[in-house]
Amino acid sequence: MKIIKNRYFGYRSFNLEPETMKKIRKIGVDTFTFMVSNNNNFMGEPYTKSQPTWIWERTYNFSLLDKNVQDIIESVPDAKLICFIDLNPPAWWQRRGIRGTRFDTFLELGRVASLEDWREDIVHYLQALIAHVNKTHPHRIIAYCLGGGQTTEWFDTSCGAESITRLHAFQQYMQKKGEAIPQDIPAFSERYEGSEEWDLLENHNSKNDPHREYWGLINKPAGLLRTPQKNSLALDYWRFNSQQVADAVELFIKKAKEVMTGNTELGICFGYMLDLWPLCYSSWGHLEYERIFNLAELDFALEPISYKERHMGSAPFSMIPLETLRSRGKRILNSNDTTTFTSRFPPAPGTNAPVSICGRTIEWDNEQAVKAGLKRDFAYNLIHQCSCWHFDMWGGWYDSAAAIETIQVCKKIWDTESHIEAPAAAEIVMVIDPDSMYYLNDARADSIDFINPIRKSLITCGTPYTTASLDDLNKMDLSPLKLYILCNAFSLDQKKMTILREKVFKPGNTVLWLFAPGIINNGVYDEKNVYSVCGTHFKTPGINTVQMGQWRSCYVCSPNNLNEQVMRQIAHEAGCHCYSEQPLPVFANERLLAVHTGKSGKFFINLKKNHTKITELFNGVENQNINRIEIKTTGADTFLFRLN
Repeated sequence: MKIIKNRYFGYRSFNLEPETMKKIRKIGVDTFTFMVSNNNNFMGEPYTKSQPTWIWERTYNFSLLDKNVQDIIESVPDAKLICFIDLNPPAWWQRRGIRGTRFDTFLELGRVASLEDWREDIVHYLQALIAHVNKTHPHRIIAYCLGGGQTTEWFDTSCGAESITRLHAFQQYMQKKGEAIPQDIPAFSERYEGSEEWDLLENHNSKNDPHREYWGLINKPAGLLRTPQKNSLALDYWRFNSQQVADAVELFIKKAKEVMTGNTELGICFGYMLDLWPLCYSSWGHLEYERIFNLAELDFALEPISYKERHMGSAPFSMIPLETLRSRGKRILNSNDTTTFTSRFPPAPGTNAPVSICGRTIEWDNEQAVKAGLKRDFAYNLIHQCSCWHFDMWGGWYDSAAAIETIQVCKKIWDTESHIEAPAAAEIVMVIDPDSMYYLNDARADSIDFINPIRKSLITCGTPYTTASLDDLNKMDLSPLKLYILCNAFSLDQKKMTILREKVFKPGNTVLWLFAPGIINNGVYDEKNVYSVCGTHFKTPGINTVQMGQWRSCYVCSPNNLNEQVMRQIAHEAGCHCYSEQPLPVFANERLLAVHTGKSGKFFINLKKNHTKITELFNGVENQNINRIEIKTTGADTFLFRLN
């Protein structure tokens, strides 16, 4: 699908950085973001220096918002602005209202998500803010982003904890389904229980290690998989939880759009599926992301680039399935907040010691890493038709000359290349099924093994890939694809199997299945289902490939058996073109090809065909009539080639 939404190349900071903004504008960047917040960050400190704007019940003071805009304009008179709105209410709001109904939505979004008072108050504030901006800053704002929940990314970290309104809403949900109305929500040990126990981590038995199960708080082994027969109430509860969060997010998106004017776009932080931790699937409330992305009022979704793949030698990986937005004509805005050797971290309250950000250290610790990393992440976004957002969190992220020079080079390439949409070159697709994630007990440490090992093995296998949700296969052009990786297809009902039979099980295609494909069929758990789906019996060890008529089925029980060498072999046998002779990150479309390395050496890139001219866009070097590129490096670096 051709995407007609805007592509942004911008800059953001929690606090306005006037001198940095001036430098950024001089190198061609004209899009800047400011944040409006009334809540505190993970340190318990105000998110910005310009708050609050929500003063009391239906009482607002938007003069601080106006000052934010004016300060940016003084530094960058022609700035185009993105307004990021944190919809978490101020602290005083949590302390008012009926006892047992109001909580801090930064930490416990799910306990408030069904509260009508909260929804009404948020809508009133949101629409008042946008109406004020329409009046005082017409034509200045090009987009709004709506944030809420933990870290303003709509995460519910309450672990399903009870509240009066949550219980009442759950009872209504069950009544609407025609089920018995529960007197209470499932107990903690019940909602974080799986009835089927399997250990995916080699040489590691969860029965002997309580820390694998939500830090030892569960006294009995918490199985990996839930089943409809034994865990039906927990399954209903987690589905309800995701739906109540989606209900609220959908309401805010629609109400924001009601008062927005002109061609101003609207974005949301949502749908993080491909780079998470335990307690981040059914627990966090994002599993209804397809419903949110279906909204006509939504233009783009925001995300940070993969946290676990930022080091040299690795590569960016979108947390949101790329094709889920692309197939709906929407874009991803990728935020680059990778820490650099010049980053300034805020001091921990009461001390002068810099605070740790989720245990992260300096990720790009020298100028060479900064150059290679910025070029790598830029090339990924350019090739995958994403937007770029350079997030200078507390300032200093881009203070080095190397950073500014590299962003300048990237922006020049962006201006000439970003409007050209080339056909995809990916021959591999990593597919997730959000519905099947409800059956995965995400209190387990190994619940993330259906994503992380696959992601890591794909990144350096040397073959371009894309990511999708299972239902996207109905909308995508699948003709270039040869290898389908079904990460977590535990539940395959008739509708899903029809998609696979009609779209995927085609001559020449290979399907890689993990662990327990189709073990739940039309609401029934049965291990025999696995064989009928993939031609290999459940729990068969190793890499198992069988011919299923005209398509090939490859079954791997433990995802931890996958690595870059195994993935390269599977891709080769599937007929995928491997560009690099050594394990390297490669991303490409039919016009552009990017290669990254974290070390010095000589590397060869084999193209699919001969090209009359190839231009390396970062240094301008051209080659004529070649189908093989030789790359020499003295350390970490990234190369971006235009293929004519």
